[in-house]
Amino acid sequence: MRNLVRQHGQIIREAENEEVKELMKREDLSGLTAQLVPMQEVRRSAAWPEELSVAVEKALEAEEPEPPEGVRACDWERVLAARREERADSAQLRRLGPEVQPGQIVAATDDVEVRRPERRGKLYIRTARMATCEGFRYLSGCGDTVLNQLYLLLLLCGGIQSWVTVLGDGARWIRNFCTERLTAFVHWELVLDWYHLSKKCYDSSEKTLRLAGENRPQGTCQAQVGR
Repeated sequence: MRNLVRQHGQIIREAENEEVKELMKREDLSGLTAQLVPMQEVRRSAAWPEELSVAVEKALEAEEPEPPEGVRACDWERVLAARREERADSAQLRRLGPEVQPGQIVAATDDVEVRRPERRGKLYIRTARMATCEGFRYLSGCGDTVLNQLYLLLLLCGGIQSWVTVLGDGARWIRNFCTERLTAFVHWELVLDWYHLSKKCYDSSEKTLRLAGENRPQGTCQAQVGR
């Protein structure tokens, strides 16, 4: 069954690649539309129901809060403990990620590492999710396959006049795609996620302090290097 799924997937990918190549040869793409999954009503954000959220806020002000009806005491304690830590940012944490605006295209990109089925080693699969107000579509593949498909979808969904927001972890292939393929678009931006942004800043500061410590003159105290 695993081999059948793998072979079927390869056939689909090859057909997609050929279709992308043929479309990219065209000078005029007008009249063509991308096949997207229709955007349904936005799911409720990851938060408690409104009535329970109000109960949580009241409980945080009380000295000995009692759990609401239907909520176990152990669950209630965990919620209160988490809300006490997140209280300053609770409103922002209830909804993650950008909301797609009219005329905007949001493309979330990443890559995953999987095992090669034929021989030992790793295979890096590039993935993307492109979303507009009307619909969305998922892409995956190796090498430049996903990038060609994503670029074509951007042209079909909004053209160079659209507002393109790319979300990524700062990988080189994502940066190169933006600087090389999106330069013709009127407005585009690359947004780095918070985890990799904080990690990059931490690594850079650690490297700077380490170099400063190696180059400091003899007799310089560590506190001066830290400043």
